[in-house]
Amino acid sequence: MPVLLKHAALDYKDYGSPSNFNNNTLSCITSRTISKVIQKLTHENAPSSTQRWYHVLHHPLHQHPRINDLQLSPFKLENNVPHSDYMYFIVHTSEFIYSKKPKHKEFSPARMKRIENILFAELRPNGSFKYLMNLLDDVGSFHLVMVQKVGTLEEVNKSLQDFLPLNEKAAKRVDKIMFSIPETWTYFRFVCFSKLFFKNNDLDCSSWLLCHCLGIIDVHELTGSIAQTKQNAQSVGTSQVKCGKRMRNFDSNVRKKLEEIKKNKSHVAYLMHRVSMSRGRQGDVIGVIDGGSDNNMNGIPCQINSFSIRFLVDQACNTTTQHYESMPYSLDQVAIGLVRAKNKGRGGRCKIPLDDIAWNTGSLQNGLPLLEMNL
Repeated sequence: MPVLLKHAALDYKDYGSPSNFNNNTLSCITSRTISKVIQKLTHENAPSSTQRWYHVLHHPLHQHPRINDLQLSPFKLENNVPHSDYMYFIVHTSEFIYSKKPKHKEFSPARMKRIENILFAELRPNGSFKYLMNLLDDVGSFHLVMVQKVGTLEEVNKSLQDFLPLNEKAAKRVDKIMFSIPETWTYFRFVCFSKLFFKNNDLDCSSWLLCHCLGIIDVHELTGSIAQTKQNAQSVGTSQVKCGKRMRNFDSNVRKKLEEIKKNKSHVAYLMHRVSMSRGRQGDVIGVIDGGSDNNMNGIPCQINSFSIRFLVDQACNTTTQHYESMPYSLDQVAIGLVRAKNKGRGGRCKIPLDDIAWNTGSLQNGLPLLEMNL
């Protein structure tokens, strides 16, 4: 498939320009994306082992005999980039999993042979109509995903930045999975050769599915609210996520909070409310809603668009005088954060006004340092 990938940017011109990866400030993981991942993981046609969801085409610890023949334009790697700096995975797609045929969804030797013929352009020049249909079915059955080692957090996909560097729990999961991310890789980014990746400039469903299978994240732990159990009538079988009573209560509370947020016309009503958010290596952190944006009609707010959440930061890591940073978050993320803060006994509003000098000096009026517990 060098010919196919060579013109990938042109083929996807209707879906937007080729991805700049980190140039989209609004990129973030959404409940819809994770819901699709969970539906795939629980589908009755899916392989029982998550490791059968992907095939390793190239890994630093597992050299594919023909990887040197795989030309990936326009993402052609420089000659001085060693093989230890990237790896390729072939990932199942929803079209393949939800179809009735073929019944066997694993990467069998016969199927891998067909896929390799597609990737390396070893196709019949004048195939029959049936051959063409089978070829299209094979092409739609997988996504090629490249994972590349990078040097800084800024080079990581936008929505993956909160999860890197890996915390202790994720590092243990990765260590147990064969051909997962090498332990020497602190930062890395995903490139998926799919139209959604080119359209969104960020991780798509296949990339997040691979993140789960490699142990980088656990989609079931991200949020209980995205575990949709209903499927379209045309879907094959049923897809259900079994949750305990505690998780079901959490789901219900998040759903109610999200409905409440959507009914409000302005973010002002939520200013100074505490939220509990995941901040990658920092773990769960308490933040304060300090702003947001609304959709206006004739100058009057009619719907909340997004929120801004303020977090305390270590002055040693901050180049400015202020001891906080504000980050944008979507409605569903804030709904989860509000419920989690309440469950921790930190619900309600912050005690320190948003314009208080303590946010800039890092010190309270009594001279003590401003800490998360003071919020």
